[in-house]
Amino acid sequence: MDAMNDIQKIRTQIEQHQAEQEQVLRRTMSVPEMRKLLGLKKTESYWLIHRKFFRTETIGGMMRIDLESFEKWYANQVKYRKVVGEVPGKELREKSYSFKEAANILGIVK
Repeated sequence: MDAMNDIQKIRTQIEQHQAEQEQVLRRTMSVPEMRKLLGLKKTESYWLIHRKFFRTETIGGMMRIDLESFEKWYANQVKYRKVVGEVPGKELREKSYSFKEAANILGIVK
């Protein structure tokens, strides 16, 4: 019984290590992954790629999206939202004001 517990602990450690390595080594995501992440339809996801908002690579005949360029694009736009995750436009908000914020600064009340 003790050997079974040891085997289970080792198995759990191996699975955790593999998950951590995947996170470290992963530099790209597939188009379907991006589509699910943003909750988009197929046409709209390929339209974002066509407009060259982020870098893509073709690996093994499959189009892959560079994660770093995707996250930079996401931080500088407010139209698209991740289904689960952070709010878009983090960098954009640091550099600019919304209409409401600008109106408050200028003392315009409506």
